[in-house]
Amino acid sequence: MCYCNTFSENPEITWILKDEKAYGIIQDHISNALLMRTGDLISSKKLFDKLVSLHQTSNIALAFDLFQQLTKLSWDGTSAIKDHIVKIRTIDSHLSRMKLGADTKFMAFALLQSLPCTPEWQIFQSSVINTIEEDKLTFHAVEIWITEKLHNSQE
Repeated sequence: MCYCNTFSENPEITWILKDEKAYGIIQDHISNALLMRTGDLISSKKLFDKLVSLHQTSNIALAFDLFQQLTKLSWDGTSAIKDHIVKIRTIDSHLSRMKLGADTKFMAFALLQSLPCTPEWQIFQSSVINTIEEDKLTFHAVEIWITEKLHNSQE
């Protein structure tokens, strides 16, 4: 029978060893730039919290950039409307993955706002806004209205 005290029996030392292991694993998997920004941190918890903080800050900047792209999108009226709609959906998808996705009514407004600034499309926008019931105003509904209008105008 061994009566010697091992490191694994001391919870404080066990915790320190696990923390050092976690710290090393995190450091092995981050870029040199992040290592430079977090080199003064001495525990895995502090390192992890700093990385989360840095990541959230960059996500806010990216989210703002995506929001700007969304509000500045403009369909020229000659290219394929499906390509334009895909751009809007892609931006919304990116924002949704960041937990910042807009509701479908806001996205419907974004789609309507991105239509060409011509009398024909302004009448169309007004028609959609004044005709469709508020609870039925969705991105998908506006997409259908636009594609039907384009289909009917080609006949």
